[in-house]
Parts: sequence; C-alpha cells; structure tokens
Amino acid sequence: MVIGQLLSCRRSAVPAPQNPQVPLDIAHHFANVPDPRHRAFRDRHRLADILVIALSAVLSGARSWDAIADFGLTKEAWLRSIGLELPNGIPSHDTFNRPGFPPHPHRRQGGTRLGGA
Repeated sequence: MVIGQLLSCRRSAVPAPQNPQVPLDIAHHFANVPDPRHRAFRDRHRLADILVIALSAVLSGARSWDAIADFGLTKEAWLRSIGLELPNGIPSHDTFNRPGFPPHPHRRQGGTRLGGA
C-alpha cells in the first residue's frame, strides 16, 4: 500500500539549493504519504525519515531490516545533511520491520531478508 502511494505521488521539480549550507530536503517528498503505523508507534520517528533511510539503504544494497538500520547508523551525519530531522536518532531494525508496513513478497517466513536472490 505505501509503495503504491509513493509511486502515485505527483512529481515536482525541486531546484537545487543555491546555498551549499542549505540542506537538501528529500523527506518533504514523503510528507503526504499516509502513515500506516499504529498510533502508538507514530511519535518516536517521523515516517518521512524512516522512508528516506529505507530507500537510501536499499538503493545502496541493503537487503535486510538489520542492514537498513546499520546503514542509518553509519550514515547518520549524511542523512541529517540531506534534511532528515531524526529527533530520536536512527530507528532500530524493529521500527522498519514493524507491522503496518507491507511485507516484502519474497520474504521467507521467520527471516528478515528483504529480497529474492
């Protein structure tokens, strides 16, 4: 559901920042995505931050929830430089794997692997 909503969001041209001190705000592209998480889990981490970390990690080769969380920990300074607020730091692997996010179609029961091969 979330992936379909992301793909159906309208694209808008965002000019590159003129001032190198101004962070690139990638997270704002996810501002209108409905949060599928239970209300009890929405206060700790911003959905946009979670989605940007997950997207960046997967594009960088992460193939598990643990790898996504590790990517976030390793790249925290960079993630903040592109506009993520991360008010409570980097989410844990459990946050990325929490019910409310659709399961990956190739995920094996009992495993935390994201991809097929």
